[in-house]
Amino acid sequence: MLQDGDLAQFDGSRSVFPVHRPDEEIRRRLAEGDIHPSGPLWGKGDPDSGGDTVSMESRLAIEYPELTSGLAARGMKQERRALRVIPKYLRWQAGADEITLEFFLPRGADATALLWELVDYTDIQAPLQTPQELVSGDACA
Repeated sequence: MLQDGDLAQFDGSRSVFPVHRPDEEIRRRLAEGDIHPSGPLWGKGDPDSGGDTVSMESRLAIEYPELTSGLAARGMKQERRALRVIPKYLRWQAGADEITLEFFLPRGADATALLWELVDYTDIQAPLQTPQELVSGDACA
């Protein structure tokens, strides 16, 4: 759900627009996947969000000063990214001991992160691994 002060991001784009009063049209576009809620990628400058959203984002930035000041110190600038990704053209096929998935994700989306959300990687023999560890092989055996 979007609230007053949020920045909605257009599907397939990095363009955002402010949401002042979420109305039926905004709710419909959100439900259809035409727009998405966005969140900050911290860096130099102030967030473009407003209302309750900028207050919440600022409180979180204060909670994690090493992260926010570190990103700004390295020259990152404030940006936004969609907080959800809706895969397109999803097809799957289940075999006896494997599942084949095909899907399309927009540029910048992480297929490994999507798989992490879809698959239960529970293994009582190994510690829980993050998507990055699964890809890089950095996890403990």
